Amino acid sequence: MILTCLAITLVVILVVYLLGYCHNRHQHWQEKGIFVPPTFPIIGHLLNTIPLIENRFEFLHRFFRSSRAPFIGLYENLSPSLVVREYESLKDIMAKEADHFAVRKHINLFDNDTDTQEMVAIMEGDSWERLRAVLTPAFTSGKFEGLLPLLDAKCKKLVHWCLSQNSEGLLEVTTMFNRFTVDGIATCIFGVDPSSLENEDDQFAKTVLSVVEDLVTTKSVNFTAMLATPWLSRWLNHRVPDSTKGSLSYIARQSLRVRETLTQENDITDLLEEARLETERNTEETNSLGTADATVIGQSILSIFAGFKTTATTLAFASYLLAKHPRLQDQLREELRGLVEDHGELNYQVLTEAKFLEACLQETRRLYPATPYIERVCTKEYTLPGTEITIEEGMVVGLPIWTVNRDPEIWECPETFRPERFLSRNRNLNLTLHTFGQGGPPDSVGMLFAMLESKVALAHIILNLKLQIPPEYDRPLRFDRSMDDSLVVKGGINLNMSQLEVQ
Repeated sequence: MILTCLAITLVVILVVYLLGYCHNRHQHWQEKGIFVPPTFPIIGHLLNTIPLIENRFEFLHRFFRSSRAPFIGLYENLSPSLVVREYESLKDIMAKEADHFAVRKHINLFDNDTDTQEMVAIMEGDSWERLRAVLTPAFTSGKFEGLLPLLDAKCKKLVHWCLSQNSEGLLEVTTMFNRFTVDGIATCIFGVDPSSLENEDDQFAKTVLSVVEDLVTTKSVNFTAMLATPWLSRWLNHRVPDSTKGSLSYIARQSLRVRETLTQENDITDLLEEARLETERNTEETNSLGTADATVIGQSILSIFAGFKTTATTLAFASYLLAKHPRLQDQLREELRGLVEDHGELNYQVLTEAKFLEACLQETRRLYPATPYIERVCTKEYTLPGTEITIEEGMVVGLPIWTVNRDPEIWECPETFRPERFLSRNRNLNLTLHTFGQGGPPDSVGMLFAMLESKVALAHIILNLKLQIPPEYDRPLRFDRSMDDSLVVKGGINLNMSQLEVQ
């Protein structure tokens, strides 16, 4: 009896001590006067990272909107992290002091595979700087002009496919644009033509879609553990399956081998190979970028991940918004028709001069960013200007893009689709452009390609199809909470896409 009482007493003491210790650790931000949402003992805000309960961007938006706080302090278990809404601080983190926050929160999905470890988004420190310096001049917007004929052919097939589906023209455009994006990636990066819109069983499309699903969904408990507790994910050993990863590497390697005997394809792999060869010619280190083929293959695979979600998401929501606003749809169509008439065809010059097309895509990305919440790791201690808030080395910093892009202090009528706001000389594009890969993220190869593919596809659709929302689907969009920080609409986005009347 005495031993039992003693054991119970010790357990109670340990529990009280543990709760007290955790409570003290959870006072880090409160002591600095920073707003903190309600926390759970020990685990902090861990449950709020599990999207089956609530998407993180929705959770943060709710508290930012109610508190109007410039910062929110969070706790991942006992580790403090900071979410920054204050606009000037965000600009510092994204641009001015971006070197302090160049590293993503590390989640190793690929083990130590040679090809995938050569992706610039995974690299850190000197390796990242070296590869970034090579890729930046190699992938200017002008060099992507050579991809236009490849994309143009894909877009014509897309329009034809839309018209061939049924007489009513009702389409679930999210799935459609997912497959279209895969086709564009396959053609412009790897030089293969899966035609996945017509052939849903194509192996390349299945491979890309399966690896993207594995990256962004949380159907697996292991992946949820990755987001919340990397140490647990290492124990669970959840990775992208070797078969999927191997398929992508194999396709990329075969593409390189074919190019050794054929003429240039003028696609992204050629640009990557050209950048690698140019670097080897200008340096004494013949292997300065790592394993030669692995470097090219790594960036090719990265282009899939960087460009896929951005392109498919932007096109689906842009189509939805233009269907919802027929006047703006007509205005965009009028602009494109005038430019095509001036230049004789839909060419790169038309896309460059189509300012309202650019504005529609920018406004779409403002309202529905492909990545509504971004996390970065501080690489060296940094104090936010004008504050006494110090971000310590190794601390995770959250960037609530969804909230900032709907902040009434920054945007007039933030919930309204107004492309004309991006036609003004005083337009403020920093944050919206950043979410699309401009001025910050180390994966701009895929993002630049995504920008071009989005422009070409939307131009073809508007010039050839009339977009309408069926009355039964004209309701507010609701997001699927089984996806982590990805804007996936429950039930999909269903639109009528019919042929325009000949004028």
